[in-house]
Amino acid sequence: MEQDHSRFAQWVARDLTSNRMRGLWAEWLLSERLGLIRPDSGRIEWDLADIRLGSTTIEVKTAGTRQQWSDQPSTPRFSIAPQTSTWDAPTNTSAKLEPPRRTASVYVFCLHSCEELTNSAVIDESNWRFWVVPTDLLDEQFPNQKTLGLAGVLQFGQGSRLDEAILTIRELSAR
Repeated sequence: MEQDHSRFAQWVARDLTSNRMRGLWAEWLLSERLGLIRPDSGRIEWDLADIRLGSTTIEVKTAGTRQQWSDQPSTPRFSIAPQTSTWDAPTNTSAKLEPPRRTASVYVFCLHSCEELTNSAVIDESNWRFWVVPTDLLDEQFPNQKTLGLAGVLQFGQGSRLDEAILTIRELSAR
């Protein structure tokens, strides 16, 4: 069975260039650098946030300047829609959110830029920029907006490399 699991994981994650897989890569990369990946841990689909660092909940949003289906550059957009319902994995409780709201305490916008979209380009940290934004600041500037383009993200600065983003996440979680 263990061999089947390993073969399945390789089959599922063979191509990191799709939007979904780049998003999962970014979640894994942030979790790994935050020291949250352990042999007995795993990603929980549909949890109220992508990453939990103590009491800090982190939503990871990714976009890329290249898409799998086109040779032309694309316009990055990040989903930031307030949620209408939520599920909290540790307590196994669901809730309707009225009014809708963003449930994570921090958003991390991850922009992948490269000339040629390949697995190597996805795993190369130099092709990524990160913006770590407290949700209250996002709510203040974009209260009802459902998506955010690069111009909107740039209102939070020029972005940073992974190591700087990790430091910022740690600082915010210590508050």
